Amino acid sequence: MNVLLIDDDSDDAYLVRRELERYGIEVEWAAGFDAGVEAFGARRFDAVLVDHFLGARTGLEFLRHAGSQQPAVPVILITGLESQEVDDAALEAGAAGFVLKEDARGDLLSRTIRYAVRASRDQPPTSRQDSRPRPGGKDLTLQVALSRGMTIRDAAKAAGMSERTAYRRMNDPVFQEQLTALESELRQRMVDRTVEDILNAE
Repeated sequence: MNVLLIDDDSDDAYLVRRELERYGIEVEWAAGFDAGVEAFGARRFDAVLVDHFLGARTGLEFLRHAGSQQPAVPVILITGLESQEVDDAALEAGAAGFVLKEDARGDLLSRTIRYAVRASRDQPPTSRQDSRPRPGGKDLTLQVALSRGMTIRDAAKAAGMSERTAYRRMNDPVFQEQLTALESELRQRMVDRTVEDILNAE
């Protein structure tokens, strides 16, 4: 899996890249908005991680650009802001997920990326076959955090929402269906990996 990381802070980019490479994700770093646009147009990526602040430009601008060029590629916004205004704008621009910068650890990031990629690939060409909403935005980050055993408080923080909002989302039947599907998928991956390890050891 290859991911484009757009961040004008070299230290932050190094840490994110190092974390993701531990989980087998190839990362190409673009040091700013213009470099990100150029890299995005030069090759095909499975997903994009973009920082909210990119000097004089923003990750929201890149979201709009990506949506007009390659709408099937999921873009995940990394932000240090817990702002409803930014969240709404990002969702409107097509963000596939959110991760707070302070919670941008390899395990949470890698799961958010992998599930966003899987959801985008499973998306049917039309909505006639399945009209159920697909996980995305803060819901996706919350589901990933909960699936890895985080408490509701920590999961809500990772998703950039209040605990009250997280509890409301968890009581939504569609959210629960999506969370159950994600947990089932992750369990199956663990079983497959265990079987593969056993076979390789023989």
